[in-house]
Amino acid sequence: MEIDLLYWIQEYIRQPMLDPIWAGITTLGNKGAIWIVFTLVCLFINKKRYTGIAMLSSLLLCVLVVNITLKPLVMRIRPYEVANFINIYIPKPHDFSFPSGHTAASFAAAWAFFRMEKGKFRYGFLFLAILISFSRMYFFVHYPTDVGISLILGIAFAEIGVWISSNIKEKNELRKIEK
Repeated sequence: MEIDLLYWIQEYIRQPMLDPIWAGITTLGNKGAIWIVFTLVCLFINKKRYTGIAMLSSLLLCVLVVNITLKPLVMRIRPYEVANFINIYIPKPHDFSFPSGHTAASFAAAWAFFRMEKGKFRYGFLFLAILISFSRMYFFVHYPTDVGISLILGIAFAEIGVWISSNIKEKNELRKIEK
């Protein structure tokens, strides 16, 4: 059923003229690069420092749980290998499929930012996370369940990151009061 959904995407959504655009979107998620940059920017802006801490915490959890623990433990073969689908357009990933690191990192960082910040810009982060996640199915490198479960994991990591950041902020504010 999951392979059928991926083929449906290939038949009804994927367009060769859009491949370079989707490749650019998926590349933003490579090694969590765009999210690491956003995290560093937040960490160096005083008013966004706690947002940066939440994002950093969630991304670290993501690496530990997704890349170091679950991928080698589950060892799910990528859909393009199972279906002998050769036209993926992007360089073939050679690690395991489950969970999707792109999706988990995207939602870990984007949801942490969304929870910590107000204003319209936070919706852009979520939209980018959705685009990166969809691109993984568009290029036949992740199953829908890889992406769906990774989205949930990313949000869970973000919630933990927000909790960590809030506790650090609370302790720092108490120290300021005590002085």
